[in-house]
Amino acid sequence: MQKFQTLTEEAFAFLEKSLGFKRHLVAEDLLRYETEDVFLVVSYDARRSFELSLNLGQKNLSVERSFNFGEVLRSVKAPEDVPSSYQVTSEEALMPFLDKLAESLRRYGASLLQNDAAAFARLSRLRERECDQYALERDLREARAEADSAWRRKDYLAVVKALKPLRAALTAVEVGKLEFAEKHS
Repeated sequence: MQKFQTLTEEAFAFLEKSLGFKRHLVAEDLLRYETEDVFLVVSYDARRSFELSLNLGQKNLSVERSFNFGEVLRSVKAPEDVPSSYQVTSEEALMPFLDKLAESLRRYGASLLQNDAAAFARLSRLRERECDQYALERDLREARAEADSAWRRKDYLAVVKALKPLRAALTAVEVGKLEFAEKHS
C-alpha cells in the first residue's frame, strides 16, 4: 500500500501547496488531509471492493459530518457522467484515477475545500432531501404491499390505514383505490 500513499500525495499535492491542508496517514489505505475547518479523506479498498473514493466534511462542528464525493457532485449539479469513485483492481493502475478524482475535486469541490458556509449548507440540504426521499420511497413500498394484500382480502379498512397517510405521494390509480376503500370501509 506504499504505492497508494505515494501516488495519493502526488495527485493531491495541491491541497498542501495551495490550500494549506496538512496530510495525515490514518491507515495504509486511507489518507486524511485537513485544515482547521475542513477534512478530506482519500481511501482505497484494495482487499474487497477495489473502490477508490473521497469523503469530505467540516471539522468545526461538535461532531464531524462526512459527505461522500457523489453527494458533493450532486450538490453542485455536476454532469452526471463525472464519476464520484472508481474501481481500480491494482495499485499499479491507481495514478490516472487519483488524478481524475483530484481534478474533479478541484473543479467541483473548491468552495467546500475553502469552508464556504453556503456550499456546506447546500450539501446538508441535499442530504436531507435525499434522506427524506428515500424514507418516502421505503414507506410507499411498505404501504403498497400492505394495501395490495388488504385489497385482495377486501379488507378496505386496512387499505385506508395503509394508504391514507401517504395520499399526496400516491399515483392516480392508488388514489382511486383509496377513495373506493374509504367508501366501502
